Amino acid sequence: MTKVSDTILKKIEQGKIEPMPVWTYTAKNILFWSLWALAVLIGSIAVSAMLFVVTHAPWALREVTYETTAGFVLDLLPYFWVIALGLMIALGFYNLRHTKSGYKYSLAIVILLNILISIILGAVLFIVGMGEIAENATGKLPLRESIFEMQANRWSNPMNGLLAGEIVDILSADDGEVILTLTAFDDQDWKINISDLSDEEIQEAKIGNIIAVIGLSEQSIDGQLSMYACAFLEWGECCDEPLVSVREIFEDDERTTNCRGVRPFEALRRLSH
Repeated sequence: MTKVSDTILKKIEQGKIEPMPVWTYTAKNILFWSLWALAVLIGSIAVSAMLFVVTHAPWALREVTYETTAGFVLDLLPYFWVIALGLMIALGFYNLRHTKSGYKYSLAIVILLNILISIILGAVLFIVGMGEIAENATGKLPLRESIFEMQANRWSNPMNGLLAGEIVDILSADDGEVILTLTAFDDQDWKINISDLSDEEIQEAKIGNIIAVIGLSEQSIDGQLSMYACAFLEWGECCDEPLVSVREIFEDDERTTNCRGVRPFEALRRLSH
């Protein structure tokens, strides 16, 4: 034997080192492959949630609810899911490199492989509805705002002419004014004057309907919250695109000058042309 062999054997004898059973290596390999698969699966769920956010965002009304498209996109970006995907890609790389043959693959190949599998599987999961399930589930986490909450919060801005909530009462006054009582998403009651709207719009105002109002916020002497409505949109079934066509609202464009200059209203008018 060479001196090197003698030295190694001596260290084995002194340290009482024993060979590990083959099953431990097999179990370790299976464990790391399983962890890699789990990381890719979670990353795919993140992709499906991102697809759900992007496809259910109110793109058509972005100029109404935001002053700039950039502001809308920055608000829309699913930071939670982007970070989750990044973490899963890193975890997947770590676990794959610790498998029996994982050392053979370069960093770039492993990352691209993880991203590709996550995108393909994420698209499939989105089609079967996993994106919506994930978005709903994580929307309840602290400091996490779902696409639905983002939309609701954006329409809870009466000082800038945006308000949404449920119609709880409708009153036609003797002077011809039509006033509806709306319970906003923050549970505050508002008196909404919709007398300036078209007959078709007023007919769509029914108790129990959830609507998004564009108008002028006012406050009476007795402290009652009120708004002069320039237009309103039906709220979608899942806080998505409003159901009423913007073109239908402005077919008979006879509004008072009260609404001229109100930025969301002017943006809505531009959409109708």
